[in-house]
Amino acid sequence: MRTAELVSIGSIFSRREKDGQYTNSARTSQSIFKYCLSLKQNQQSENGNNQSFTWWEVTDWLTKDISNSSDKSTKDRVENLQRTIKKKLQNLVDLELIQIFGNRPMTKGTGTTPEYQCTKFGYLVAWIIESFDKNCDEKLIQNEIYILVSEIFTINEHSSASNIFFSKYVKKCNDANEFRNIVSLFRQAISDGNIVKMTDLFNYIWRLDFEDLNTRIRFNNMFFEILDELDPAIQNLILHALKLDIERRMKAAAVNFEKFEQARFMMKADYNKVALECFCKECDRFIYLASDVRDYRKSVVDLYSEGTRFLYGKCSQCNTDSLLFPIV
Repeated sequence: MRTAELVSIGSIFSRREKDGQYTNSARTSQSIFKYCLSLKQNQQSENGNNQSFTWWEVTDWLTKDISNSSDKSTKDRVENLQRTIKKKLQNLVDLELIQIFGNRPMTKGTGTTPEYQCTKFGYLVAWIIESFDKNCDEKLIQNEIYILVSEIFTINEHSSASNIFFSKYVKKCNDANEFRNIVSLFRQAISDGNIVKMTDLFNYIWRLDFEDLNTRIRFNNMFFEILDELDPAIQNLILHALKLDIERRMKAAAVNFEKFEQARFMMKADYNKVALECFCKECDRFIYLASDVRDYRKSVVDLYSEGTRFLYGKCSQCNTDSLLFPIV
């Protein structure tokens, strides 16, 4: 009996353990996005705006070039994959990468069939897929992803603090000719394989977890430059969001969750303070303290190196530099 496939962004990029190649399921999902890009580009060249499609149309496109399928009729080719493609489309709808655009009269009979259309999130994933092609046009992909991210985070009167910050941040990166590194982060996030929803993808970008230390420092400096330019009320909301993200990861790493939970509760009203579970090697015990969100983030970025899990600091109990701050 086959196990149910986990519906996630990561599953679109899942690979086989034995050879590192994409699974057949992942290839099928990726091909659907390639079709969406092909449809969009064809419509643009014809000055059209209708980028909707039916399951029959996408399946026909997917199967035309499959070996040994050229001798089969369109009906046979499409109907063989009918259940698979319909399920894939529903999974992508659940992930908000594809939307049901409406219904279209069937070519035969009196019924209707759903029309699908790629969302902005879907097109973002589609261009990330294209970026893994060694023959891709990197400049074109970078530009397309920047346009999409800018549209997704367009600022209006109802925009959240995170939306406002991210919008300004990606613009600053693009103006500094650094947006290619944001594209690299998207690719890095996907390769990690732990992305379930689009919010997970953007949260990964938010952490600016570049492998290169100088790049991390440079982007983190831009992060705080943008933060300082924002209205104080927006700044506080961003700092609170950072606090929640760090404490969420600290919770997963905590040895004594009960004591960490108590420490976290005691500073729940301090939007700019983050609760940490530290360990003093001299005192030989865990110590729970509050650290300034800005200072903690800057220290983690500036002192980070491959394999580093802790940072050293001064213990308030024994007054020695033996306190280990966790990197989360």
